Amino acid sequence: MSDDDFPNWGVKRIHVIALLFASLVLTSGTYSLPEGRVLQYDMAVSLDGYLPIFGGQEAKAELALGVKVSGLTPDADGNARASSELTAVKVTFNGAEMPFGVANVQTYFPKTTVSLSPLGKVLKTDAPTGSLPVRLPGLDIKRFPEISFLPLELPEAGLAEGKSWTFARTYNGVPMAYHAQVSGMKEGVAEVAVTVDQTATWFETASKQAASSKEGAASSVSTRLTGKGTVFFDINRGIATKIEMDLKAADEVTDLKTGAKKDRKLATKHRVVLKG
Repeated sequence: MSDDDFPNWGVKRIHVIALLFASLVLTSGTYSLPEGRVLQYDMAVSLDGYLPIFGGQEAKAELALGVKVSGLTPDADGNARASSELTAVKVTFNGAEMPFGVANVQTYFPKTTVSLSPLGKVLKTDAPTGSLPVRLPGLDIKRFPEISFLPLELPEAGLAEGKSWTFARTYNGVPMAYHAQVSGMKEGVAEVAVTVDQTATWFETASKQAASSKEGAASSVSTRLTGKGTVFFDINRGIATKIEMDLKAADEVTDLKTGAKKDRKLATKHRVVLKG
């Protein structure tokens, strides 16, 4: 039997191969940050509720950040590398703009280089090992790449509509559970619905700063952080293009001397958008 026996088979075979290739592309999913690729993101964070600053108070704060991501040469093990750095900062507190610039924030969030797997797992980082003077749920100095340009650890089986998976990341020494599901696929962009859940117990001083241990602390705090949102991942380009997350943190604060308890709440809106 030959192609001559089926005059249209040659054309049909090409069509079948093309469809199979298209199906493979649309259901694959890995990050692509080759050397020389530069991405610019706008990040907006809105906080409404209890903030542990200025002695602790109910307030609203907004942060507008510019983030530059640059693909670098692979590391010695052949893993992709990328750097991220802040290029713009604007902070408002209860509607008033604060005198904070890029240099102020870079003290805690300096330019960071990470090695990552194709699925977006951070393998190495040179982020500082210190901590912020105050503790905000879901915020960790070492995890800035994960809340900016690496929002998901992708499944090995690839991205396809309806596909769901779970993974965990560690923030402030405590695992955060993620559940993700592809809720839509359009023109090579996967729309992924994401939920997160974390429970942590920690200590704070009388001035509401985070304490490294119970010694010298005034209160213990048990925090339940939950959230949901959507991540848009461009499969063809191998990059996240948009993040929309809404988080709610509920604290139970226990005075270590009196045992008295009180509740605190904080709502956070987290938005990241690829420019251009």
